[in-house]
Amino acid sequence: VEVAEVYFLLGVCYDWDRKMDMALEAHNQAINIRIQLYGENHFDVARGYAAIGDMYWYLNQFQQAVQFLGKAMDIFNTLDCSNSLRAGKTYYTLAASYRGLADFERANIYGSKALSILADHSSGDRARCNLLLGNINFQIDNFEDALQFFFRAMHELQTKNRLSRNEELNLANMMNSMGSTHLELQQYDSALWYYYESLNRYQKLGSEDDITIVYQNIGINHSRQGKYNAADVYLNRAVDATRQVFGDKNFRTSTSLRYLGDHLRRMNKLDSALGFYQQAVVAGSGENFVSFQVTDNPDPTDFILDGSLLSALQEKGETLIAIYQRDGNIDALINSLETLQVAIELMDKNQDLYELEGSSLLM
Repeated sequence: VEVAEVYFLLGVCYDWDRKMDMALEAHNQAINIRIQLYGENHFDVARGYAAIGDMYWYLNQFQQAVQFLGKAMDIFNTLDCSNSLRAGKTYYTLAASYRGLADFERANIYGSKALSILADHSSGDRARCNLLLGNINFQIDNFEDALQFFFRAMHELQTKNRLSRNEELNLANMMNSMGSTHLELQQYDSALWYYYESLNRYQKLGSEDDITIVYQNIGINHSRQGKYNAADVYLNRAVDATRQVFGDKNFRTSTSLRYLGDHLRRMNKLDSALGFYQQAVVAGSGENFVSFQVTDNPDPTDFILDGSLLSALQEKGETLIAIYQRDGNIDALINSLETLQVAIELMDKNQDLYELEGSSLLM
């Protein structure tokens, strides 16, 4: 029994140290020993499966995460432990994994179960569940419900006397999410207030990658209001900062370039917009994207296309059509057809990508 627990704790330590292969080996050792001692239906066996599922979720290997988390929940249910703290945390990761797979119906169900179980535990757990449910509702366009979940998540943390750095970061994330939800509801002043609040917190924390997203969101907010000069400042700042933090070929860089293109197209500057869409396609074509995993390809070592690349291709194609309509340039029309054909082929191959695209405004 003690040997199994040592292997389990070793797996946890390796997981924290991000030595995933060693963590997986240790957890499997612990599970095998416990199955020999107790059989499959034992709480500690379920705990081991849940730990492996958590690890796969962190790696964005959502199919494998669902497989192991599902095994854990089957055992918890058999043992009548489905309302335990460990089961509640497993429901949370299961919901997050289904969100990663764009199965928002299941994500909502399991997220609600997690919240109901964890409601009587720590404010941090309640905040995480409300934040997850807010993000799920945002992605299925239930913006009013999303606002309520985000507000509850923020309230849980704001009422604490002292926040850890991770909780401070979560609070900044929630404020950014509140801003993005107000943006979708066309409540631009409220959106801007939350964006600046989140930006101030990210800057204090030195979270450079998150700062790039807020620059982008503030620029989008100004552009949709018709405040084009302010939008220019923040969207260009987002592109520069994203390139500095993530490099030239990254889905984040592709997304920031695409939003700058959207802004220029809104101003009817089609040629300039086209240039940024072309850059977005290039930026989105050269990396293994594991952040937007799709259901038919759970292996992060394979080439995975993300929603930002697909959208960049679509926007590039539509802009070329607009240039053809403006100038009668037949080359622009031919180029648009070729570009949109590539987009269609990618969309057929990765059906879930469009459902994930809404998350680019969130954390």
